[in-house]
Amino acid sequence: MNTITMVWLGIMAVIGIVMIVMKKKMSAKDEG
Repeated sequence: MNTITMVWLGIMAVIGIVMIVMKKKMSAKDEG
């Protein structure tokens, strides 16, 4: 594993987490 691969995986993980959080907020708004 080189540095570029680690950075890329980190960025992808952050994007995935943000998308999950946004989806949860959107569904919470719809329910409320």
